[in-house]
Amino acid sequence: METLRRTAERILETALEANDGELRNCTMSVGREGAIGVSTEQADWSLAALAAEMGASAVYRVERRMSQVSVEAWSLGKTCLLRRKLPGPPPYSAPLTLPAR
Repeated sequence: METLRRTAERILETALEANDGELRNCTMSVGREGAIGVSTEQADWSLAALAAEMGASAVYRVERRMSQVSVEAWSLGKTCLLRRKLPGPPPYSAPLTLPAR
């Protein structure tokens, strides 16, 4: 579990350091022989199902939503989920307009 969490933390730190245009949602897999695969196509599959389909010993899903980044990790039945807010100001949203009285 310690290695799974450490790797997920390193992936999260890298995602947080990426420029806005470079940050993409992706899934990373680590095969039983150590081969690494990256896919930007987000399947609605669980990480365990993705691992079984890919023959992977570990799978990491990186997602960006609004002002936070999350990394979900799975390896041999163990899981962890890490979330952190993106540095800097929150994404722009239009100011609230109240009706005139």
